[in-house]
Amino acid sequence: MRLKSFPMSVVTTGRKLLIIGGGPEAELRLRHAVQFNWATVSFVAPHVPQNLRDIGAGDARFTYHERDVAEDDIKAVDLVLEDSADPVLAKKIAGWCEKHGALLNATDKPELCDLFYTSFLVREPLTVAISSGGDAPRSRPCSGAGWNKKSGRAGRRRPGCSRKLANACRVDRPAWIC
Repeated sequence: MRLKSFPMSVVTTGRKLLIIGGGPEAELRLRHAVQFNWATVSFVAPHVPQNLRDIGAGDARFTYHERDVAEDDIKAVDLVLEDSADPVLAKKIAGWCEKHGALLNATDKPELCDLFYTSFLVREPLTVAISSGGDAPRSRPCSGAGWNKKSGRAGRRRPGCSRKLANACRVDRPAWIC
């Protein structure tokens, strides 16, 4: 079987991130962005609730724009995380990304994605990322009790490692950690 995606990390240093939309993953994406060395993080949505603005409060890299996204927003960034409920808008954003060379991850729209968002665990200096390659966008592969089953052959060959990862990714941890 050939896989459709190659697991690779994105170098964030010096790169510009744009998060679009106020869908259910927007808060998660913002919380993740804080942890990485993005040059800038812009958030564009028709409505930006205070709890989302609070995530980047005091961090000069973060800007929030309460309006509809425009093509000019995409011209200036390297990577776009789209999280809108509007499939027509998502396709328009995908076209703009292709035109301007920005990589796109569209939440729950794998057919539009250049890359897939992963579940991940950070234990510096390591970052462990897990992806379904877009086939199970709503699953949480790093979920404690299910880790051994979902880790397949690696979990069977290295049970000690599997247990450590499962314990590090307990469900009582904040959801955005993993």
